[in-house]
Amino acid sequence: METSKVSVRIYGTDYNIAGAKSEEDIRRVAEYVDGKMREIAAATKLPVSALAVLTAVNATDDYFSREDEITELKHRNYKLEQDVEKMNSLWEEAKQSQARHQEELDRLNSEKNELAGSLSEKEKELEDLRLMAKGLEQKLIDAENAVTTGSEAKVKELETAIFDLEMENVQLKSELDRLKR
Repeated sequence: METSKVSVRIYGTDYNIAGAKSEEDIRRVAEYVDGKMREIAAATKLPVSALAVLTAVNATDDYFSREDEITELKHRNYKLEQDVEKMNSLWEEAKQSQARHQEELDRLNSEKNELAGSLSEKEKELEDLRLMAKGLEQKLIDAENAVTTGSEAKVKELETAIFDLEMENVQLKSELDRLKR
């Protein structure tokens, strides 16, 4: 990497600074140090050497504070990455669970459709049986009526025959009585 040489002014004094950083980075550091020195000088009446030491102490404190912040951010970032991994894992489990539930729902819907078709067939069979039973009921009623009507006719015919026989018997008894005398 190239070495950059930059001329900067810090608290009224010019410095030539060389470093492995870019010219912009070196200028930015010099501006930061200049700003800190001016900030401290505005609040105190110290000689330049003491002001430089106090600025170095403040800049170092800022550095350590930033380092602590970076450490905390890294820790939070690590926890967030773990949370993201956990959420991704839970998401995958949820997708798999949803897929299983969808398969089960599809299977149940298919089963429901089959049962509905079977139920329709059974309902049609039941209706056919009801119609057949109604027809048989009517045939039974017709047969009972035929038997009843036929029986009544036979009973009347038998009653007539019995009456005729009784009449004949009465006549035969009368004739027998007449012949006996």
